[in-house]
Amino acid sequence: MITYQKLRQNEPLAPSLLGMTMPAFDELYPVFEAAHQRRLKEHSMTKRTRMVRQRVTGAGARHRYDLRDRLLMTLFWRHVHTTFAFIGFFYELDATNVEDNIKDVLVTLAHLAIGQFALRCTPTEHPKLRSPQAVLAAFPDVRLVI
Repeated sequence: MITYQKLRQNEPLAPSLLGMTMPAFDELYPVFEAAHQRRLKEHSMTKRTRMVRQRVTGAGARHRYDLRDRLLMTLFWRHVHTTFAFIGFFYELDATNVEDNIKDVLVTLAHLAIGQFALRCTPTEHPKLRSPQAVLAAFPDVRLVI
């Protein structure tokens, strides 16, 4: 599994796994953590049943990994674009738990709007490229070789 402690011991791997250096991650994390805690405190309804909370946010079961490692998991997923099951194999979690963790972190990252973390569009917003001309128009730096 890719944890903060393991990645700290081998920092040169960070750009290839996360798409950023460890100093950049260390700069992002405090901002992310504050935004994440603020976002969680604003929720007055439960996620699943959409009913008014009876307990404070965070009073339920604890996550297997702390927030820093869940942010690493999300950045790894965004960088390598793989399946939740694949990430679950590395983190010894079920794919649905990975999906829940990643979606929760992505919501906070989307609210941050810091540089590359501003999620500009969702996959459904990309137009379908049905011809070589459409691919060339969408990606002018790419040339098709047949």
